[in-house]
Amino acid sequence: MFDRKIIGTIGKDKRGFSLLEVMIVSLIFSVIILAAFGMMAVGIDIEDSTVTIGDMEDRSRMVLERIVGELQGAIMDTVIINATNDMIIFQVNEGYVGGEVQASTVRMFGLEYDTGEDMFGNDGLDNNGNDMIDEGLVVRVVEDEFGAPVDTTTLAHWIRGYDYRTRQTVQGLFFGLSGRNLTIRLEMQRRDAKGRLLQSISQTSIRIRN
Repeated sequence: MFDRKIIGTIGKDKRGFSLLEVMIVSLIFSVIILAAFGMMAVGIDIEDSTVTIGDMEDRSRMVLERIVGELQGAIMDTVIINATNDMIIFQVNEGYVGGEVQASTVRMFGLEYDTGEDMFGNDGLDNNGNDMIDEGLVVRVVEDEFGAPVDTTTLAHWIRGYDYRTRQTVQGLFFGLSGRNLTIRLEMQRRDAKGRLLQSISQTSIRIRN
């Protein structure tokens, strides 16, 4: 008879994962999780900045459309731009009587300093504590026949008044007239939720026909 010797058995290794293998897998998983959270945070930051810039661009477009809409009816002989080019005064054509143009009362669009900044002007300081310097607003004013304001409307806040790079005052609203061609530029500046400074610049031109 032959002697039977058990040489060995073939089967699964039931030792499980070694400590080194567990540590490697955990490290890889941690890296993946951190990368995913990092991408998510970047996406949130980009979305926040995009929303803020989009808000400024929408407001700028609405303001320029409002100004252009009224100035299209302006009478050229009544158009006056002040010395600092941040206010335009005009009257619009309201029709004809006996062949004579009937002009409206005086209207104007202009730049004023925002609440808290208006007492100090362009002093290069954040006087109202909103983390912005010398910011302004765009206003529309209508006067009566005696020259007294009867309607004042604020069209936009956050008008740029300071260049943080050069540390100089800038003009956030500009009117430039060449012949009958009028250029209007509007610059807005504000901070997003992270405190980052964002800026929007819009410009348009029209030709005064009356």
